Amino acid sequence: MTSAALHLALSAVNSSPTSLFVRYTSMLSGRDKFCRLAQYFSRLMVHILSQRPYTREKPSVADWLATFIKVQTAMATTRKIMRAGKFVEFLQLFVRTLLVRSEDE
Repeated sequence: MTSAALHLALSAVNSSPTSLFVRYTSMLSGRDKFCRLAQYFSRLMVHILSQRPYTREKPSVADWLATFIKVQTAMATTRKIMRAGKFVEFLQLFVRTLLVRSEDE
């Protein structure tokens, strides 16, 4: 890649909207950890409630089981959406690395 092409790619990756997006997605790590905690807690509760055969017939336990299943799927989807834009940060770091290497040569 030529130096001009690298500078053009870096300017596109370092543009204000891209930098804002990278900054926003880096702040999502705490939210992702909380969602993971809620997802795995719900998974544990589904496992515990489904292992007890005498409680599955009770309507209240069935309602709780359905609620925990919904929470588990909602948290899994939320985590997938939050991680979807993470590749932009890696792309930005890759272009910066290429630029630094070309300036060193």
